[in-house]
Amino acid sequence: MDANNCETDQKIDPLSPDLQYVVDLAQLLPDPPSRQVLWRWSAKGVRGVRLRTVRIGRRNYTTPDEFRAFLLATQETELTDRASNISQPQSNEYRSQI
Repeated sequence: MDANNCETDQKIDPLSPDLQYVVDLAQLLPDPPSRQVLWRWSAKGVRGVRLRTVRIGRRNYTTPDEFRAFLLATQETELTDRASNISQPQSNEYRSQI
């Protein structure tokens, strides 16, 4: 799986024994995100990375491996974004606004 994008042509098997409700997986985090945030992660993504899920009824499910890959990929893109912002000098126009 590509670390920068959890979306691939592979689909999550809806009959996989590893499937877990995304809300239950989120409860493993120190500060669990809301249901709206979890929905946004699977529908729109974060920084170009989308959480791969399978929808069964009204609930989204994913595997622990997919959830972990998503968290690591978003962390990686955040670190890359920060590094690129630090390395780029600010323009004079921006500095004059401060």
